[in-house]
Amino acid sequence: MMGYTRLVALLLAQVVAAGQALSGTHTAQECREGADFIANAAHSRNNGQPREQLLDRLNGDLIAIRSMPLPLRWFARDLADEAMLVRHAEQVYDQPRAPKQHAEAFIAECRLQLREGEKDDYL
Repeated sequence: MMGYTRLVALLLAQVVAAGQALSGTHTAQECREGADFIANAAHSRNNGQPREQLLDRLNGDLIAIRSMPLPLRWFARDLADEAMLVRHAEQVYDQPRAPKQHAEAFIAECRLQLREGEKDDYL
């Protein structure tokens, strides 16, 4: 029979491995939702929302997301994911384009991070 300490260590290792498997990869659905978020940021910009207001809200949301268990997080599972969202949100203001163009740029980057076996033909 396995000792308690060894069992806890094994379970902890499995949880960490599951989190690492999720980290840094995305589903096609998450890529589409992220692109929608970025397009909506561009619509907000077009409707007069200031840059700092949008970025402050995003950063607050990212802080809240960090408190969630890894499997329950939307898109931003690690710092690289957060940086990608923030970078694209900043580009909405720093390099203004049509919302659809910002969404397409996000999809192009996200497509490179699809989970193994995910279909990206409908992105």
